[in-house]
Amino acid sequence: ALKGGFTQITSKADPNCARITDGLGEHYSIMDIYFKPYTACRHTHGAAQSALELVREHTFTAGDVDSVSVHTYGIAELAVGKGVPEGGSFVSAQFSIPYVVAVCILDGDLGPGQLTERRIADGAVLELAKRVSIRTDDELNKAYPDKTSSRVEVVLKDGRRLVKQTDIPKGDPRDPMEAEDLAAKLRRFAGKRDAAKLERIIDMVMGMEKLRDLKELARII
Repeated sequence: ALKGGFTQITSKADPNCARITDGLGEHYSIMDIYFKPYTACRHTHGAAQSALELVREHTFTAGDVDSVSVHTYGIAELAVGKGVPEGGSFVSAQFSIPYVVAVCILDGDLGPGQLTERRIADGAVLELAKRVSIRTDDELNKAYPDKTSSRVEVVLKDGRRLVKQTDIPKGDPRDPMEAEDLAAKLRRFAGKRDAAKLERIIDMVMGMEKLRDLKELARII
């Protein structure tokens, strides 16, 4: 058998297997996970949050926009820096900062309604997305992966320049989604499921330590 097994297969350098049990019983890494508030790849979230905050803080429309520049870290430009191709899919939109930023400016939102086939093919969204450029910023790149920063700069036709930078996107353990945020996300994304059943699911998940049998939760889901 390969010495080190899984760790050798998945690591370029010699793995430090002692880290697997470091802090065992003291620190629970599951508390360090992030939750996604938006329906897109996590690498788009800094740009999405920045764009949404600009829309909330300033009065402008898509027609007022001359150009949009998104400065971010290298992995983000590589993974999600391209626009949506003609006839693009749900997945291609999720993995496109130009699309995400454009639809955030147009709709002031990034949820299920922004990733329908009709919205992805909408000419107004695609036209604005063409005005969104992506570039790697050296300083933001150095801060990755501790920070997944994106800075959005919107230049308006009247000459105004609106700038917003997000270093820690919402949902990170350092800026967490609270319990009610997660419950609201379920209600929104669950579609037309029975409202009473959704509330029961929320109660059971939030009080999971009180459940006598997890099969009860599995059945209702």
